[in-house]
Amino acid sequence: MVLVCLVVVEDSAIIDWFYDPQLLVDIPAVNGPSYCYWQLTLPVMANLYCLGRTLLSDQPDSNTSYLFDKKSFFIVKVFNLVIPGGPKFEPLYHDMDAFDKDWNKFNDVNKVIIHQQIYTKYKVTFPHLYNSLPHSVHLSPYHAPKNVYIHTDDPSLPAFYFDPLINPISLHGTTPKNALLVSHEDLIFGLNGTDNDFELPDDVQPFLEDKPLENNLTADGIALWWDIPLVKNWYLEHCPPNQPVKVHVLLQLISDLSYLWFTLYYTMIAITITR
Repeated sequence: MVLVCLVVVEDSAIIDWFYDPQLLVDIPAVNGPSYCYWQLTLPVMANLYCLGRTLLSDQPDSNTSYLFDKKSFFIVKVFNLVIPGGPKFEPLYHDMDAFDKDWNKFNDVNKVIIHQQIYTKYKVTFPHLYNSLPHSVHLSPYHAPKNVYIHTDDPSLPAFYFDPLINPISLHGTTPKNALLVSHEDLIFGLNGTDNDFELPDDVQPFLEDKPLENNLTADGIALWWDIPLVKNWYLEHCPPNQPVKVHVLLQLISDLSYLWFTLYYTMIAITITR
């Protein structure tokens, strides 16, 4: 009974219509059965987001998709390569080496002979350096700004708190050895300046002192802000480890279908070039 009461309280924003055959068609929240436009309140969106959280990605940082993004797949298709765990495409250009098949690196004084194995990630990251004919390549970003957003499933935590996953940055070892013993401020204002004698009047209050820092919907609003757009990138990530072979194959097929549009696009470009 206690569990049922907790579920009703947590899902009180959607419990009245969530299991209806047609959701919200009798209220102005949607434009009708087509659901082209909708306008929901923050408690309703937060409740729906909480229910669908298991389907969403746990990796908001874009650096996790390095060499597994759209532009990397462009390069893979151009050079007929395969990224480990990624989709395999038909080559964009055929018979590109036919015109100089008798001319190789051993009879050309201008070519550099590299005996070290060139990995696929090198060819994708630096296509103009590790490939012979870099046609129609797209340079992908090498690094994106670090995303330090941490999602929490505990509703009792405040919206702003110091998560244990975040390591504090210490000043130990960051001060250069040749730093001045006297700070720049002390050089300008003098040692033990007169600012210590200054005090604010008692009637001065901080700005927005009477406003609360957060409310019951602050954490839900931050979570929804990081969830735009919904369920878009989970099928574009690497397959989790220790999964069956059928899961790996399924994700590769989904990735292949998701990039089918640019495969057709590049095919049309190749046809135009050959003409």
